[in-house]
Amino acid sequence: MVRNMVLTTSEIDKLLDNAKLRHTKQRAQLAKMLFKAENRHFTAEQLHKEARTAGHTISLATIYNTLHQFRSAGLLRQVIVEPGKVYFDTNTEPHLLCKSDDEALYWYISIPIQSLIITFT
Repeated sequence: MVRNMVLTTSEIDKLLDNAKLRHTKQRAQLAKMLFKAENRHFTAEQLHKEARTAGHTISLATIYNTLHQFRSAGLLRQVIVEPGKVYFDTNTEPHLLCKSDDEALYWYISIPIQSLIITFT
């Protein structure tokens, strides 16, 4: 799913309905955090910290379970970057991920496949 705009609460509710996911308070809170912004890459731990900062009381186990439910429903991609390091991506369309080599700056950039130009010399 590629989003060029922020989704409203009713659009997020429809997203959960279309994915056939039951509405729970915690699932709705996480969906709003994830889908009310531009596409992004994040770990469950980062999302847990954001949820706590926003005043939500959601356990890390619930976040993991919800992320895997969203992934199974096609709302997220799971990106295993190395053993024990898993990121989730709200952009489910084919795209290239570029990672920094600096461990202190662990970030990813998404590049749409259509934007790639390959030349042979």
